[in-house]
Amino acid sequence: EMAPRDAVIDWANGVIAAHSDHNVLIQTHYYLTASGAISTDSGYGDGSRSATNLYNRLVKVHPNIVAVFSGHVGKDTSSRTDTGNNGNKIVSYMAGLHDRETNPVRLVEIDVKKGSLESRIYAPSKDRTIEARSTETGLSFR
Repeated sequence: EMAPRDAVIDWANGVIAAHSDHNVLIQTHYYLTASGAISTDSGYGDGSRSATNLYNRLVKVHPNIVAVFSGHVGKDTSSRTDTGNNGNKIVSYMAGLHDRETNPVRLVEIDVKKGSLESRIYAPSKDRTIEARSTETGLSFR
């Protein structure tokens, strides 16, 4: 959901807790802004369905959450790194690249042994990289 309801967050908390020995990557519609901030806007006026609420009630709670991916925002990309309640590093990426000519995608390579995640944005139709490779290290994998 773009702005997950509390019932959806509760469900996700249960699934993640039941699979604490698994790495978790979250994909949601709207999480980061173009500037890389976690959005406080819910679109519903009360903030209860904002990305900040999702972060506080789900993302930072579980030690096995590694990354959050989102889009929604124009023709921008952004990223950030946060520390969860358990000291785990959580990386978040936003790519809102709506372009029919290049059809860009974010490619992610995870090395569990090294504790790293590499990301780049690639345009397959043009066979070129749009956003250079970036590497996050010090991630905790199960």
